[in-house]
Amino acid sequence: MSEVEALRNLQSTDTLDLGLIEKDISSLSENQREVFSVLTTAPLHIDEIIRLTGIESSNLLSILLTLELNDFVAQLPGKHFQIK
Repeated sequence: MSEVEALRNLQSTDTLDLGLIEKDISSLSENQREVFSVLTTAPLHIDEIIRLTGIESSNLLSILLTLELNDFVAQLPGKHFQIK
């Protein structure tokens, strides 16, 4: 099973393989890791992410899109984001 498949399976399991998650996160850039670190499974509005990270909105939207395309985060209606 690939690391991405393992992360997807975490949604349906109660156990967490932190080593696997950390290994996947280690492939992210510093800014991507910073954004990912403030997100949880609870939706967080883009304005709150900007406040927590200090990253400009245009850069933040680019980072969030990359994280979304790589299946790390999900965008919800109203510019809310959460970890997948």
